Amino acid sequence: MRKMLTRIGLIGLLSVGLGSSWAAAAAHADTSAPSCYGASCTDKDPSTTNCVDDAVTIYERAAVTTGDAGANYGVLEMRYSRNCDSNWVRFTPWGPRLGVFAGSTVSGMPWIWRDGTSDWPRGYVNGSSGAGYDQTTWTAMVSAEGRTCMSVDIYQLSDPTRSHMGAFSGDLLGNYTAGCFS
Repeated sequence: MRKMLTRIGLIGLLSVGLGSSWAAAAAHADTSAPSCYGASCTDKDPSTTNCVDDAVTIYERAAVTTGDAGANYGVLEMRYSRNCDSNWVRFTPWGPRLGVFAGSTVSGMPWIWRDGTSDWPRGYVNGSSGAGYDQTTWTAMVSAEGRTCMSVDIYQLSDPTRSHMGAFSGDLLGNYTAGCFS
């Protein structure tokens, strides 16, 4: 009888354990399903979707502008989510400027568009309250189908005390176009 109760108890524990594992797997499967896919992701903020969960940087370039003597202001990245089959662009500035512009801060407005389509460039989507100087900014998403292009407009604000009084209210220093990628 004792062996029988032990076996029943073991079976019960095993059932509970498998049930918990199955419930956890089902919950994980629900949260890992893409919140959008391809064209249905267009114009969505990647940070409000689960597309960021599997995102990788597929292209990375130093943002060297056409203006301001070709200065390097930060890194421009094209991000890709396989689960969502979508791209977006992220720009991270290096921080306060040195030399002639000592004490000033920089930021950038990244742009993304589909090459050869009527899709217009999309600017940053992380909001004026979250965007600002010396902060990372990113674009809305576009479908990864075809060639995707990216660029960034670089801005300078000489008065660091105004750094959060409105994103991109400074002087345009230049633009860096990284090109189009498949």
